[in-house]
Amino acid sequence: KSGEKNVKKMSETLSIIGQINTLLGKYPQAEEAFLEVIALTKDSTRDHNVEFALALNYLGLVYFKRGDLDQAMEKFQESLRIRLTAPETSSDVAVLYYNIASIYLHKGDNESALAHFKRALEVERRTLGQYHPDVAITLKLIGKVYDRCGQFDEGVQHYSDAFDIYVRSYDSADASSRDVKDYKKSAARILALIASIHLRQANIPRMTAALSQAYRLFREVGLPLHELELDTGFDMYDLSVLHPKGAAAA
Repeated sequence: KSGEKNVKKMSETLSIIGQINTLLGKYPQAEEAFLEVIALTKDSTRDHNVEFALALNYLGLVYFKRGDLDQAMEKFQESLRIRLTAPETSSDVAVLYYNIASIYLHKGDNESALAHFKRALEVERRTLGQYHPDVAITLKLIGKVYDRCGQFDEGVQHYSDAFDIYVRSYDSADASSRDVKDYKKSAARILALIASIHLRQANIPRMTAALSQAYRLFREVGLPLHELELDTGFDMYDLSVLHPKGAAAA
């Protein structure tokens, strides 16, 4: 028991070192730390080796940031296989589906990306609830894929579902909390994405209505209008140093 506790402590410390080095752009040092975690945890007798799977995911992120998409995909898929053997699915499985989807997007495979984002959405809804802000993030990304594929009605529908979650979130949050500002900012950016689709469809009245609502939300929280970006692209779920067992909410 004490030996297993020591291994757990060492792997957690090495994982944090790896995450910090990744954030600093020191990829060789990060890779070395995560490989040590993998070596320490790969022979665990537990049915679903969480530390091992997380180290594979973090190593995949290092490879992604270095531009090695094939190695990144290999690590994400290996991590996912391990996590799917767990008796219960947790929200970190959604992160792996998300990261795999992001690789497919970078490779130009929109169909596979969409399938994996939808799997991430299923896991998030099951583990976090229908109206969790992370669900809104994934809905937004599904909308972006449909948008990219020219399926504008599907894109608007998923953007609108994400917007509704943000509205619900800021309506139910404490009025003085920073969350209200963040949720309104996210809701406004969703509206800007909806407006961009209406613009491409030459539906000027709907575009104007969406942008007007977005600007109103930005003004309510005191944000400069130039921060209202139409599209920031696709990103990996990033590393979280404060919560090393999970990923940040993108």
